[in-house]
Formats: sequence, C-alpha cells, structure tokens
Amino acid sequence: MTPRAFAHASALAPDLTARFAMRSFLTPPRPPIRPDHARVLAAASRRSIRAGGRALPGYVWGDGPTVLLVHGWGGRAAQLGGLVAPLVGAGLSVLAFDAPAHGASPGARTHVGEMAAAVAAVLERERVHAVIAHSAGAIAAARALAQHAPRLPLAAIAPAVRVRDFAVAFARAAGLSAPSRAAFLGRLETDTGTPWSALDLGALALRLEGPAWLALDPTDRVVPIAEARALAASWRRATVAERPAGGHYRAPSDPTVIAEAAAFVREHTFHARLSRPFGLREPALARFVDEVRL
Repeated sequence: MTPRAFAHASALAPDLTARFAMRSFLTPPRPPIRPDHARVLAAASRRSIRAGGRALPGYVWGDGPTVLLVHGWGGRAAQLGGLVAPLVGAGLSVLAFDAPAHGASPGARTHVGEMAAAVAAVLERERVHAVIAHSAGAIAAARALAQHAPRLPLAAIAPAVRVRDFAVAFARAAGLSAPSRAAFLGRLETDTGTPWSALDLGALALRLEGPAWLALDPTDRVVPIAEARALAASWRRATVAERPAGGHYRAPSDPTVIAEAAAFVREHTFHARLSRPFGLREPALARFVDEVRL
C-alpha cells in the first residue's frame, strides 16, 4: 500500500489501517541469499535451534568456546560471516542462526522481542563466551543478556537504539493519520507482548555488567550518529570505535570493523587470553580451558 493509500485509509478506518500497518511492519524483508553468504554457510555444520516452539536453522564453525553472532532485521546468519575466519583462527567456535521469519527460518512475521527470545534460548542451552550483533540484533542480544548473562562481552556493530523509533518512522513514511499512528504504536506493544522500554538499548545497557565494544559509522543513515553517540556515552563499560564503514548495512562486512570486533572478542574471552601465553592451540586443550573457566 502506498503512503497516499495509507493516508486515505487511516482517515476513514484508523484502527483497521493500524492493524494492516502492523502486519507490514512485522514482516521483515527476506532478500535472496548472496553468493558470498552461501559460501560461508556451506562451510558450517548445521544445528537446530529450538525457540518459541520453532526450529530455527543454526550454523557452527570451528571447535572451541562459543561466540554467538546475531544478525539484524532483514538479515540472516551469514550477515556476520566475515567474522568466522578470524574467530575460528583464534581457537574459538562461532554459532549463528536465522532468526524467526528470517533467512531459512519458518514464518512470515516476527518482532525484535521474538529475536531476543531466540538469543535467550541459545544462551540457556549453549555455553556462550561472547556475543557479536548487528543493528536491531544488538537490541535483541542486549535484552537476552540482561536477563540471562549480563557479564558476557558484547560487540555491537551499527547498533539500533530504540525499536520504537523505527515504528514511528514507519508510521510517518506510511502517511498514517494521528489516530491511526497512535493505534499502530499501541497495538504493537499489546500484540507482541513486549513494551517499548524492553527494546531500548540505552536502558538495557544499564543492566549489562560485561565489557562492550560499539562500532559507529558517521555515514549511517538508519541510526543517526547523534543518537548512537548518546548511547555510547551512557554505556558504562563501552569502548567506542567510529569508523566510516560504508553505511548501516555494509558495516558488518567492513574489514576494519571485522578486525576490531574479532580483536575485542579475543581480548575479552577467557580461552583466547590464556591460549596466547600458554600456546593452547589444540581443540582438546581449548575445551579443557573452557571447562575450568570460572
């Protein structure tokens, strides 16, 4: 539906139009898989991730303590695939999955609260040592970490700040009338069962105790740099890296961002810190180090 059609419909039937707009907002784009992403996934072992009654496709690379990758809205597991080689090379294992209604996962509609529940399901079943997330995936990851593992390191690449901001922008771009916009925002909270405050990265960061690394791009047109800087300034244990990385969606593939995110994880992962001075490179020794981690 075009903005003009939305505007006319919302003036005549604001509640009905709000329901239609909500269905559209909760339907993530699912573009065809890129050849480089397909190659990354072809090298992975497959694992099913159970979350919310769904079986989500999971992918594992390497053998060692686990680093979890969380893609953004409209992305897929391989979106952060450039991190696989440097992390596996450091003796770590990498786990990623397609969120509900993303990639090869079932379903047509989802929301960031469901993405957070999927991350939480992984944290409950796997011994994760660090998380790297992109965009809205950073909100999902932070919500799950705040509930289940607040001390884990988190690297956030081009992090989204508030899901509500995206909903407001969507409503304005769609041309919804003021009553329809209010109904749309209220229905999103009610029907997803997730209050806007639970999807605010700044508020979630206050509940995280582990180190964080934030990659911000001044050329990002999705998350305004002023909002990203304000988020970074309020994050207690965050290290901030401002890098021109080609914009919001290209940031996960930027070589500098990849190198710095991998370095952050190596620096803050128990196994990686011990393996350097003691030369622990064999998978069996890496697993032993993981078992004795406090």
